[in-house]
Amino acid sequence: MSKVKAWSSLFLIIVSSSGCIVQPRQAMMPTSAPGSAASGAPVNPATAPSYTAGPASGGPTDSHWFDSDDYLIATEPLADKSYVYVRIAKMREAPSAGTKDEGKFFDVENAKEVWTQHFWRTRPATAADLQIGNVVICFEGNQDGNEVYQPPSDRDTARTANWWMAKITDTTDLYKNRVRVSTYSCAPAALRVPQ
Repeated sequence: MSKVKAWSSLFLIIVSSSGCIVQPRQAMMPTSAPGSAASGAPVNPATAPSYTAGPASGGPTDSHWFDSDDYLIATEPLADKSYVYVRIAKMREAPSAGTKDEGKFFDVENAKEVWTQHFWRTRPATAADLQIGNVVICFEGNQDGNEVYQPPSDRDTARTANWWMAKITDTTDLYKNRVRVSTYSCAPAALRVPQ
């Protein structure tokens, strides 16, 4: 059985028991992806969903290797800070009046239980999200030679390197494929937004 290993901007990489297959991205979509063309007909990459094969915890992952049941958590609110670090976690207990509105989460990198009121379900940012003042989450673990933060290159990096939350402060360089988040430059593909 083949399963999608990764999407790149130009190619689809499929891993099977007989090896690795690389196909042009427009040539096909994984039939397990929501909204995919089950017939195998060419799919427009601009409108194609970016999903990879789901992990053992269930559900597909998105373009940043976030599982459908992942949250981002923080120990403090963004409030008037320029940024706060956030971590990927799984919810263990929903917040309630009995827990002072704190949820219990399992921090996947540090393998620790954490109680917090500061948690978000997130998704990859879209062009419509790139507005001055909007809160976004940027991936810190992949900076290019121009000091622009880029998206994670693989699942391990995405889940163990830092993510941070801040507000978009400038979009005038969007044509250069970067926006200013707090005082840092981030590629739009490196950004997530709270849902």
